[in-house]
Amino acid sequence: MQVERMMCQGILRMAMGLSQLGMISAPPAPFNSHRERYEQRFGCLRQLLRPEYLPYEEFAQASRLDGVAPEQLLLGAYESLMKVQSGIAALLQSPAGKSIREEQSKHLGGLGRIAAMNLMALKLLIQSITGPGAAAVPPFKASWDFKVALQHSDVLFYPCLHLKSDSKK
Repeated sequence: MQVERMMCQGILRMAMGLSQLGMISAPPAPFNSHRERYEQRFGCLRQLLRPEYLPYEEFAQASRLDGVAPEQLLLGAYESLMKVQSGIAALLQSPAGKSIREEQSKHLGGLGRIAAMNLMALKLLIQSITGPGAAAVPPFKASWDFKVALQHSDVLFYPCLHLKSDSKK
């Protein structure tokens, strides 16, 4: 469960960093406002006593990225994905790892491969914006690739970041 949480955290941070760099954009939402989408997704949680429901205003404030540089988000994503790999290794070496079923092993293998591929892309991207001769705008076009997820599990939905050299830059 911890490995899945770190994977989600890494992918989310990566997407936020890419968005701040202008490499990806949110899809158009012509029918609902941000507040309405929040209510549709999380409104059912109001019925629960614990955890306490997070009102939209608090969610909007907590999810603002003012003052957070894209480099920080990408480095945070890198750190989260490193924890995915170390978490998988620790699990497989633990006593519980000896009793993992075949489909669980395949799932963990897919998580590890997706984490590794995203780590390589993040390393290249971070170097392009922070290293010697860094560019304000990365010299890549970004896209998401779900092929690896589909090969390793029926339940994996994590994308791999695909960077393609942008010849215009």
